[in-house]
Amino acid sequence: MCSITSNGIPIVTLSNGNGYLFNHEMNSWSLVSDSWWAFGSQYWDSTGSLSRGADSLMGYLEANTNEEILRKGKGRFFSKISKVMLMREGYENLETVISLNHLENKITIYKYMDDRNNFKSSLIIYVQRLSELNLKSRLVEVFQELFLDMDEKICGFSKKDLLSVLILSCSRYREVQRVLLQYGDAIGLVDDDLI
Repeated sequence: MCSITSNGIPIVTLSNGNGYLFNHEMNSWSLVSDSWWAFGSQYWDSTGSLSRGADSLMGYLEANTNEEILRKGKGRFFSKISKVMLMREGYENLETVISLNHLENKITIYKYMDDRNNFKSSLIIYVQRLSELNLKSRLVEVFQELFLDMDEKICGFSKKDLLSVLILSCSRYREVQRVLLQYGDAIGLVDDDLI
């Protein structure tokens, strides 16, 4: 299946379920929807009910991937693989790794497509998941990217405002509060009276 978005970007879904869009900046095809994410990611909408709207390119491509998986009869196969893989020794974190990779890909694609709302909501989900897993170094990477050149915009948002939203969205996770406090203090989000 292939088509062109309203922005003139070619997209294609292959028979193996993988979906691609053509990245004009890199002059190459970028993987957008991977059939592995369908079986392993906690953030994959396998029913197509969450993001079925015409305005969501990711929802459209993920729905096409779901259709290809079902059409080829891979649904049961992936279900069996996931049960076996997640039970094996050494694969306890497989679902987490696939889920984080899927979220990172979504964030990148939303940024490329300049899809403000989905970019922001996916980024919030991503940093909350990093906080929940206590992955401080990756959380610092995200915050540092926004903290540097704070006067600039990313996907139409002020980096400083977006950093504030992300810090507040992670505030309930005690394990990362030192990181949050450091960046919150640096951007003036934290009152000196509270410290």
